[in-house]
Amino acid sequence: MITMTEKDENYWNDKTAQVDAWMDHNDAGSMKPVMEAQNALLKANVGNPTEAENIWAAIRAIAKLLPNTFIRPGRAPGLNPELQASVDSVAHRVETAYAEFYDAHWELLSAIVLPHGKTGGHYANAQDAASYMNDRTVRILKTAMKDGRWEGKSEDGMPTELVAPPMPEVAQEE
Repeated sequence: MITMTEKDENYWNDKTAQVDAWMDHNDAGSMKPVMEAQNALLKANVGNPTEAENIWAAIRAIAKLLPNTFIRPGRAPGLNPELQASVDSVAHRVETAYAEFYDAHWELLSAIVLPHGKTGGHYANAQDAASYMNDRTVRILKTAMKDGRWEGKSEDGMPTELVAPPMPEVAQEE
């Protein structure tokens, strides 16, 4: 964990870059001007750790209210802010599409589409099923980056230049 004394200008510049990257790829709706103003204030105070910490607390509080937020509990993501924002944007678009589809066809889909693995039972609602697809999308995109099949570029929540994985050899023989 980073202590207050380790939070230097570089740390706060990274945080402002994280907000900028997220804002470039995601829609903050009516909170956009507030987020932009808070981030500008943070940029102006990177040299003042106490002020920067207080401003960052305000940004976190606002960001937690947004769908597809960049604020996550636990350890920091392993991707740079631009790539993380791109992955989040695509995953959120997938989640939204699935939520609408599942909601429109809930009676049928809830009967046959079950949670993966040892979870058992059924999804509680369309949003739970869509959240699973969000998580799965993140895993797929990160794997594609590791495999060199995607550079992390997206536009309006659509991945660009994403190459499908090759077919397994067994499937090719059939």
